[in-house]
Amino acid sequence: MSKAADTSSPALAGAFSNPSEADWLAAAEKALGGRDPHKALTRPSDDGVAVRPLYTRADGPAHVDPVPGFASFTRGAAAARPGWAIRQTSDHPDPAAANAQILADLEGGATDVALTLDLALDGRGGRGGIAVASLDDLDRALAGVHLDLAPVALDPGAHGVTAAAMLAALWQRRGLADAKVAGAFNIDPMGTLAAEGSLPVPLTQALAEAAHLGARTDARFARVTALGVDSGVYHAAGAGEAQELAAAIATGVAYLRAMEAQGLPPERAGRQIAFTLAADTDVYLTVAKLRAARRLWHRVMDACGAGDVPMALGARTAERMLTRRDPWVNLLRATLAGFAAATGGADWLSVSPHDAALGGPDDQSTDTARRIARNVQVILAEESRMAQVIDPAGGAWAFEALTDELAQAAWVQFQTIEAEGGIARALETERLQARIAETARRRDDALATRKHAITGVSEFADPGEELPAVEPVDGDALRAAARERAERSGHTLPQVMTANPGFEVQITALTQGATPTMLIDSGEGVQVARLARRPLAAAYEALRDRADAHVAADGRRPAVFLAALGPLADHGARVNWARNALAAGGLDAPAGAGTETGADAAATLAQQFKDSGCVEAVLCGSDAAYEAEAEAAARALKAAGCRHLTLAGKPGDRAEAWAAAGVDAYLYLGCDILAALGAIHDRLGEPA
Repeated sequence: MSKAADTSSPALAGAFSNPSEADWLAAAEKALGGRDPHKALTRPSDDGVAVRPLYTRADGPAHVDPVPGFASFTRGAAAARPGWAIRQTSDHPDPAAANAQILADLEGGATDVALTLDLALDGRGGRGGIAVASLDDLDRALAGVHLDLAPVALDPGAHGVTAAAMLAALWQRRGLADAKVAGAFNIDPMGTLAAEGSLPVPLTQALAEAAHLGARTDARFARVTALGVDSGVYHAAGAGEAQELAAAIATGVAYLRAMEAQGLPPERAGRQIAFTLAADTDVYLTVAKLRAARRLWHRVMDACGAGDVPMALGARTAERMLTRRDPWVNLLRATLAGFAAATGGADWLSVSPHDAALGGPDDQSTDTARRIARNVQVILAEESRMAQVIDPAGGAWAFEALTDELAQAAWVQFQTIEAEGGIARALETERLQARIAETARRRDDALATRKHAITGVSEFADPGEELPAVEPVDGDALRAAARERAERSGHTLPQVMTANPGFEVQITALTQGATPTMLIDSGEGVQVARLARRPLAAAYEALRDRADAHVAADGRRPAVFLAALGPLADHGARVNWARNALAAGGLDAPAGAGTETGADAAATLAQQFKDSGCVEAVLCGSDAAYEAEAEAAARALKAAGCRHLTLAGKPGDRAEAWAAAGVDAYLYLGCDILAALGAIHDRLGEPA
């Protein structure tokens, strides 16, 4: 007789031990040489939120939304997740070339079309965009695109109403019913003011026009949003996560107020705003930021009596994290950021190509780079099946705690903005810019000391790398051609425009042949201090540019000799460390073969230095070798013609004696590497 089947279920983790928090603390303390793990491994965010190495049930917030799709929408706007929209941006100044990009994106897996438009045909202050001189140009850019299937999201800059009217006129030209089209006009006067420093009309007028567009969009289009809140401008300028959230929520509140003044109640006005946050390589904080954003916006909407209206929230990979040097690492950065945005529940996501930081504002990523950027999302959604999971971070103590703490920090900063008179007043008085600049300064300090490392730039740099080519584009010529097309159109401003230049009237005017340049305002109605973009790698890459200028002018890279003191076992670690540090500034670092301990060591170093052809040196050896031989080595190197001698290590008790012997500076872990590299470049001079 056979035995009865054993139907008992084994414990899920039955084969594993069940360590306690005390066990973890003991193991971590041992690994850290006796240091307190919580103090050693806890790091503050840019806004002071503590990111701890271990979270337990005690760290979780008192309340967690039980399921997605219900207030406070922290866990997501819907109970069932259909995935996210894969949105790729096209900004080629030539409408025909932009069309080729768009069709390739859609065929390669993109679901949405994102257009950066240049309606003034002026390059948007270096930001570029599709030079659209007429409705025909927009039609050409979107040729072959089924606009009843593919949503279109605009980046209109300062001329949002005209851009929205152009897209609406194109839908009308294609015979598409209002109920069949989908997209986002994304008019964002506050974001434009922050990014560009000016608007062509007074801010009150810009807000009124945006609100009117919101009311008309609400009345006509069921699947289109009118206003956009893009916090990427604040993030690109250096804002921390809480600052970015506070600016986004404050901007959303300003738009709610403007639409309410136009007679649109909050429950309808809230559905006209689409938010876009920056996603970067800090997975924990990016996930928490997206979750906190939905909670914060629910708090606002609930106060307005519209708590059942969730936030429409997307993400774009952060501009400031992209590097020009070793751009292949941007593939990893984009993947981390995309993963974080998907985990955080983004409704749509744009991933920048890895070569996006290369070239000028009009130059374009290669087809291969655009394809890889699309595939990052496709792989995350389909192969990793992230599109099938709702709020995968939900319930995890680390993410729940960080979401709660980040939301609290952001709410305090939001209240500060409101107390200053709102986002407009905070920008006009430059208080917001000052706070962001202070956050950026603290981050810059951490980058300069390499406390925050940038792989391929401040760490593991390759001074002689060959950068990939991008597609060069003569944007000035293409914009000039667009202006000629507009002038040749022969159309004059329709009479209807003299009465009311609003959204509906502009649609009619464009349909009758008016050009965008006839409709847009070109003055300067308001000006503020613009938020300049601050790429994390900018300072290091500027040094690399200086080094490359030497190569171009003199045929060789500026170099600093590494004076290796003692045998390899003594000097190897510091030689490698110093070479890595100097490479971050684009400097070559030829090293000596080392020395034998004894009276001839200093003379050997001096001869090796002379043979190198360098004028500066870094002395590299062990602490014991420094104690015994650093003074003699320094004197010999200076006598051999070394103009500036740096010692790889911290100044210790012998610093005074070493200085007397000729040591001019020190290079060590935690010092200001950026300042040291800049000083070397200054001493070596500019290329002839």
